[in-house]
Amino acid sequence: MPKVSVIIPVYNKVDRLLLCLESVIGQTYTDFEIIAVDDGSTDGSGEILDQVAQREKRLIVIHKPNGGVSSARNKGIELSSGDYLCFVDADDTVKPEFLHNLISAAEPEDDVIIESASESKIWRFKDIGVYVDTEGRYLSGAVVWGKLYRSLLIKEKKLFFDESVRFGEDSEFNFAIWLCCNVIKTVKSAEYNYFKDRSRTWQLSFNEIKIKIDTILNYYKLLGERFQYQYDTENDVKLLISLYPIDKLLESDTEYIDLYFSYFPNEDIDLLFNHKLCSPINKALILANHYAPNKRDISKEILRQLHNKYKSKFFSIKYPYIRHRIIGLLLGLRLLPIAYLFLKR
Repeated sequence: MPKVSVIIPVYNKVDRLLLCLESVIGQTYTDFEIIAVDDGSTDGSGEILDQVAQREKRLIVIHKPNGGVSSARNKGIELSSGDYLCFVDADDTVKPEFLHNLISAAEPEDDVIIESASESKIWRFKDIGVYVDTEGRYLSGAVVWGKLYRSLLIKEKKLFFDESVRFGEDSEFNFAIWLCCNVIKTVKSAEYNYFKDRSRTWQLSFNEIKIKIDTILNYYKLLGERFQYQYDTENDVKLLISLYPIDKLLESDTEYIDLYFSYFPNEDIDLLFNHKLCSPINKALILANHYAPNKRDISKEILRQLHNKYKSKFFSIKYPYIRHRIIGLLLGLRLLPIAYLFLKR
């Protein structure tokens, strides 16, 4: 049996798939299998996998109907035979020492071995609560790549990805892992190359956002009880609220405001408006509806006021939607008429 099973979910990644496969095949550490799950690709990705598998015996290719990334990863987990599982996205690449750096640090007691930008460290039991609140919370906890997971732990505890979740399935999987872990090891390494796909966007419904918030809060509660640690969840909740769809906000902000105050009943519109995680485009709608009630719609004047308030800060804000990024960039450049056109699309 191989020491590591590298699981690659594949769906319509024809432009970058070969780069990904070659980077994994070219690892200096060689005791691994690759399980590539073609999740119903229609762009030729499946054919690329079959071609590479003819010359690379460590590559196992599975073709299945489209079921989403969680479904593909779960199929990979089911078929894996390695002592450790490693997830690589089909549009990413890994440097030659990626697996070597992780596996060389692995001890039998380690449940997860994780690339870390800061330091190599062992986090034992209650220290895991601190890990989740530092590195694991924002840096590595939200993704499953850049890690080795002990396969026996995952299969014994039946820790699969929730196939009903469209967004944030990585973080929920990791939360479930953290709850079962006794030892996490971080390794100072940066061998995983994440490709940021700018074409991706999120359009979550009100119910999806609320379910996600409640799920995350429940996980923090359980983690706090297990590791006797107190988590401040304000930023996590406000970040998720900021993903409320702009199209619905253009119609009405009542649901958005109600969602916010259901979690922060002691705050007010001013606090929502000024919070760093309130998207600038959401701010424009709040400004129009609550600070300029005589205006029925968002106008160029509202955008002008918004620009005057934030100026160059628009360049440094991390927007949850691509459309927000474009509008923010245009506002920062003071191209208000064009920003208005994008807002009204």
